[in-house]
Amino acid sequence: IVVQVGKSGKLTPVAELEPVTLAGTTVSRASLHNFVELERKDVRVGDLVRVEKAGEIIPQVVSVDNGAGPAGTEPFRRPERCPTCDTPTLAEEIFLYCPNPSCPDQVRERLKHFAGRSAMDIDGLGESTVDQVVERLGVRSPEQLFGLEADQLAGLERMGKKSAQNLVAGLERAKHRGLSRVLVGLAIRHVGTAMAEDLARHFGSADALLAFAARYAAGDAEAIATVAPDKGSGAIEGMARKTADAIFSELDSAAIRAVFAGLARAGVVLDAVLAVTKQVDGVAGKT
Repeated sequence: IVVQVGKSGKLTPVAELEPVTLAGTTVSRASLHNFVELERKDVRVGDLVRVEKAGEIIPQVVSVDNGAGPAGTEPFRRPERCPTCDTPTLAEEIFLYCPNPSCPDQVRERLKHFAGRSAMDIDGLGESTVDQVVERLGVRSPEQLFGLEADQLAGLERMGKKSAQNLVAGLERAKHRGLSRVLVGLAIRHVGTAMAEDLARHFGSADALLAFAARYAAGDAEAIATVAPDKGSGAIEGMARKTADAIFSELDSAAIRAVFAGLARAGVVLDAVLAVTKQVDGVAGKT
């Protein structure tokens, strides 16, 4: 049983298995969901477990054959410190978190998420390349990606001159994705694709969004009233008070503001970008 650190700092237990063929692929790792589930199922090192693919894709441990495991094993203990950076863990509801935003695993996972298809969709910036720009080029924050040059990138493993030029071109294209994609890429808790689009549509620009976040975090009554679900067209769609507290607190943090400032200096578009739709004969103009 190993513990992974995600982009938000969430610690997740994962089962490492003797390889087994399951639904057409070889599976050697499976999700244990969280520590509450791990304890409820009482999964221990050495156990024989039943595994299935959730949605026929993600392997997960379903149950334990209690009669097949070795005798004298101990229950798995929740980590009191982050396995990567040794920072004391923080409990929130049923989850454990590493509260250190500089944790190396968090840095890597955030950059991989930022470059991913649902966020900035940076062509050529896959997982192995992210690992290298972190370890060899010292990139620690999203805005630093846009300062990378072809000569630097060409020195990485499996990255020739042409690939490096293509990646720089991909970074340039990514600058124009718009505010909603940036918000998705920053991995702010409770901000998925739909919420990011709602925020971008409502505020129109990062400057307006951050100004509002400062007012909200300071307890401004008018700002707080904006998230009330019964305010109609003036409200932010789908945003409850508890969600708003978390989102605007993080948006008002010094770390997120520094990232926005860096992205602005790099020339990243931080305004809402309207999607362009293609008209199709027989469909245009109809509802």
